[in-house]
Order: sequence, then C-alpha cells, then structure tokens
Amino acid sequence: MTFPKRILVAGIFLLAVPALYALEIIKVTDYTFPGGVIKVTVNSSRICEAEFMGKMYPLFKDGKISSGYVPVRLDMRGKAPLIIREKRFLRKDSTTEKMITIQDKKFRQSRISVGRESIPEVSVESKKKIALNLGSFTKKKYSGDFSEPLKKSVISSGFGVRRVDKRGKTLWQHKGVDFVAPLGTEVFPVSSGKVIQVLKESPLHGNAVIIEHGRGVKSFYMHMDENLCEEGEMITPDRPLGTLGSTGLSTGAHLHLGIYLFGVPVDPIYAIKALRREEM
Repeated sequence: MTFPKRILVAGIFLLAVPALYALEIIKVTDYTFPGGVIKVTVNSSRICEAEFMGKMYPLFKDGKISSGYVPVRLDMRGKAPLIIREKRFLRKDSTTEKMITIQDKKFRQSRISVGRESIPEVSVESKKKIALNLGSFTKKKYSGDFSEPLKKSVISSGFGVRRVDKRGKTLWQHKGVDFVAPLGTEVFPVSSGKVIQVLKESPLHGNAVIIEHGRGVKSFYMHMDENLCEEGEMITPDRPLGTLGSTGLSTGAHLHLGIYLFGVPVDPIYAIKALRREEM
C-alpha cells in the first residue's frame, strides 16, 4: 500500500471510530445575572470554545484543562444554553451543553440634569479605537491578583443604574462603577497588565486609561485628574496609573471604573471577586 493510501485509510478509520468519551465539564457557573460572568472549565487540552447567545468565546489551555470566562450582557434574561465545543482532528467536534439561568435583576434609577443633547460628541476615530481595544484579546496571561482601584473610597453609583431625565425616560445604563474619594487620590490598576490606550482631555471620558489584563479582560479608568502612565507600558497593582479627578463629563471628583470581557461591560465589583485568585 502506498503512503498516500495509508493516510487515506487511517483518516477513514478515525472518522468511523465513535468518540470514546464526552467532553467533561469541571466547572460552569450555571446561575448568573445581567452583567455577570460565567466561569467555564473543561477537562481538555485541545482547542475549545464556548458559544453563548450566538457569540463564540475562546477557552484557554493550561496544562490538561481549558478554561475561560463568558460575559452576560445587560439585556440578557431567562434561560439559555451554553454550548462548549472541543475541536478534534479528523473527527467530529465533541460538544456538551449546559443550561444557564440568568435571573431578572431590577436596576435602580438615577435622575440626572444632563440631557442627551448635552452629552459631548466623541470623534468616530476615538470611538472605533476604544471599541477595538476593549473588544480585542490576547492569549497571554498576566500574573497578579485582582483588587479594587482605590485604597479607600465610597461607591456612589453602581453598575447597571439607569440614568433617567426629568420625565423618567432612560437615557443610558451605567456600564461601570463610580468611586468617590478626595481629588488627587492615587488610582491603581485592578491587576497587572499592559496599558493599551491613554486618553487625554476627552470631552466625554476625560483623562482615561485602558489596561489589557489578558484573555479578554480589560479595565477602563475615566475622569482622572492626571494620567501617570504611557501607552505600551507594563503596569502592576502597586504602581498608580493616575489620580482621581473630575475631567470629561463629570459632576464631581470620582473614578469611573469599567471592566470589559471580550468588549462586553460586566459588573466590576462582581468581576473583580470572580477573577480574584482564579487561574485564568
């Protein structure tokens, strides 16, 4: 038998052999809420991905297991299947499914005096760059635990709060958490990472910084008085990235912190707890 024929026969044999095992789930967060994160861990060292609500999210290999996080959007409610797929050479992909329950959550309202027409315009180029940086990801895993960005502060506005006008009409939903502290308070990164964008005097975000933490996780710090880091710089949680301020669209000294997972905003407080001491 010639060599090409041997390969063909071997391929046909592999396709004919049924899978001897089902993809084993080690851990899946099966009960969550809008703005939450789903932790997925499977017993596989092959290429794996998770499909949720029509979107695909990569899982990352660590030895003999693969794991990752799936974001839950603010508009998600009810039950939906999470499909985990393992890529298999010359065989049909192995899949397993887990039903995820997304509990309904009532977000409080906050009346503001600023109308939609008063919100400053951000250039198309700036919007595109921010969206690209928040949505991109690297397989690299940066070391370090996760913690809140200020050593001492008070939360003035939580994630998901509905900003409404004087008539009660929702203008937008808050996609981060606002921390109040004295002007000039040092702001620290929530974890180690790479500074991928620095905004200076943006009419909306003010002085702001975006940090890449690896594997789809980004943090966004807005309205700072001063930026203390540069694009491309590696940064650790023990070094301040800026100081708290009131730049951009802001009514007082505070820090707006956003945590994004594959470009989707998630609850920063919950995300920090979920990511803390976790092997990404």
